[in-house]
Amino acid sequence: APKTSWRLGDVDRKTHARGHELLATLLEARGGTNLRKVANYARAHHHMGTCRMSHDPAEGVVDANCRVHGAQNLYLAGSSVFPTGGARQPTLTIAALALRLGEYVTSR
Repeated sequence: APKTSWRLGDVDRKTHARGHELLATLLEARGGTNLRKVANYARAHHHMGTCRMSHDPAEGVVDANCRVHGAQNLYLAGSSVFPTGGARQPTLTIAALALRLGEYVTSR
């Protein structure tokens, strides 16, 4: 069975904190008060990048069209192909990627 090890790095923590700062600034500018900082990362995890997109098979699992390197007819769509992750929910990016992949596959 596969064994995984997943940890937040300094960049993850800094990105998360900066996202909260920006959100607080926007909300306060619109009258928001009594805002609290959420430090519990357990409620905000989106595992991404386990099958990263890269032109180089040595650095990723899929190419720019989400085709698995070395496979003729195997494609992946989802946040696993993201080469990097953002600070917020990836749902719209995942949907856009899936639509793009669907158009690519049906055009072939």
